[in-house]
Amino acid sequence: MVKILKTTLVAWFITFGFLLSGCSHHSIKPGWAETIATITESAQMPDGSYAYTITFYADKSTAVNQQGEPIKGPIEQHYFQQTKLAIEGQKLKMRYDIEEPIFNVLLEDIEFVE
Repeated sequence: MVKILKTTLVAWFITFGFLLSGCSHHSIKPGWAETIATITESAQMPDGSYAYTITFYADKSTAVNQQGEPIKGPIEQHYFQQTKLAIEGQKLKMRYDIEEPIFNVLLEDIEFVE
């Protein structure tokens, strides 16, 4: 029984490792495109935490809304309960999934107020 559990555990870790190896956000994958995102809003919340908004355009997106219109942007993503205040106006390279641009990865680090 212990040997079966060890074998299963090793197989699971190998499989998980293969899955993670495909998740590197720096490798170029088909179906992804790059754009520039901007931090358009950054604020301290009443509870003392911070929030910011990232806005970007997805010009190569193939996604459509419920009316069948293309989704190109501007697309906004809001981040709450952050521990640092992001610097507004900074521009960051981003990669997005052309079929679902809400799935994206920043390729540069966000700068925060010291």
